[in-house]
Amino acid sequence: MTSQTMANKKISLYLGETKFPPSHFEASGEIHSMFNACVRGQLLTRTKGFKLAPGLIHKYYYDFEKNEYILQLRKGLTFHNGRKATAKDLEFSLIRGFFSTKPNFFSTRFGNILGVDDIKPGTKYKVGLVKGIRIIDDMTLAIKLKSPNPSFFYNLNSPYYSLIPIEELNDDYLTWKGKVVGVGEYRVKSENIKDKITILSKADNNKILLYWGEKPPKDIDISITPIDNFKTTQSKYPVAVRLIEFSSLHPLSQHKNFRQALNYLFDRNEFKHDEFGISPLSEILPIHFWGRTNNINQYNIKEAKKLLSEIPKELLNKEYNAIVFSKKDLSPYQKFYVEIIEKQLASVGLKIKILPNSEKFLSQKTAKRYPFRLVGKIVDYVDPLIMFGSYRDTGHDEYLRAQGDDAIKYQQLYVNAANVESLTSRIDSVKILNNFTVDNAVVVPIAEEKTVYYTNPNTIKSLGEQFEPMTLFIEKVEFY
Repeated sequence: MTSQTMANKKISLYLGETKFPPSHFEASGEIHSMFNACVRGQLLTRTKGFKLAPGLIHKYYYDFEKNEYILQLRKGLTFHNGRKATAKDLEFSLIRGFFSTKPNFFSTRFGNILGVDDIKPGTKYKVGLVKGIRIIDDMTLAIKLKSPNPSFFYNLNSPYYSLIPIEELNDDYLTWKGKVVGVGEYRVKSENIKDKITILSKADNNKILLYWGEKPPKDIDISITPIDNFKTTQSKYPVAVRLIEFSSLHPLSQHKNFRQALNYLFDRNEFKHDEFGISPLSEILPIHFWGRTNNINQYNIKEAKKLLSEIPKELLNKEYNAIVFSKKDLSPYQKFYVEIIEKQLASVGLKIKILPNSEKFLSQKTAKRYPFRLVGKIVDYVDPLIMFGSYRDTGHDEYLRAQGDDAIKYQQLYVNAANVESLTSRIDSVKILNNFTVDNAVVVPIAEEKTVYYTNPNTIKSLGEQFEPMTLFIEKVEFY
């Protein structure tokens, strides 16, 4: 939105039937990212062609002499609580997850920072505890990695890792004491859990009204779920890949034959829904400018039956439940997947029913109870290695990692990819890791998904030039 179209205006969004407000850690990735982009801003922004541009960090470069990444904040940044933001806040924002005892995603993006491995979860955060980070001055930070990462700067693009004031967080360093506080253009004016509405406001009186709950109110401009007579807009590239992740604690999914059988059992051609933005996928890597390695339908029912025949019958001839990550009842998207998966499993005699489960990180009890879960994994276009991080030996979900001898090989391939210095080598090594992950059924990919928004044709002309499938940038939306 330009200042001409948005001054003294308000825009309303419906976020679906979730029970969580957009500020909550458990909110979906798309909702959380959009909210954080408004309230917390971005350290670095992304432009057309996936190029980086300054954001809250206005100067960034690699110091080849000292082997350090230099990050310099813009002057005059002030948190919504009135405190000035400094390089100390930048250090905390990038590594806070390593001090928390709660599962989180920080190791996936920043686990390569020198010294974070030495931080014991539960340690109280203090400036300077991580040896790979030094504060040069009030606005400048130097970061040293265990090995150079050609994609490090791109990891600073996600709004979730933007500046955050430590005093506004609980002791777990992940959840808020009250309202979200950032340095973004919008501040949280109010959040009413009972009425299920969050209001964001800007200095020029622009407002964003975010609704969630069982049904949308009247006069909605944009929705993430279908509304009659609304225009459908899909992202150019997929935002997520849909995977089967296997529990390492369940006796059925501990069998590699079972995991590989599912890779051959699923006929990906059935996982296509144009309205939902769903397309078949047989690998982890989505369509992006790195190029796909070998996206073919691996359906082979004969091979699937052969692999299953080698599993003890007393283990197979049972009724099981599996899970899909869902906050409440299954959405239309999830029902689409579940019906096809249950039908295809039944075609070879597997009696498995898929139920909703709201755990973002699997508990030990859940991992023992269910052999697999259906989940969407967010696509990272500039560094797809990120998508493989959760399945290595230090992944954030300890019960969904690679298993047995595959775990050792997987870790080796991941480290090889993480330690290369050139982008070309990075591309090649990630493709090797991708092929290993699929061939050995560490996970089983079935589809890729675009972001789908539904817009009011009477108020919204266009969503504007949105360069990132994951994040809807409200400022780019064009009104009539």
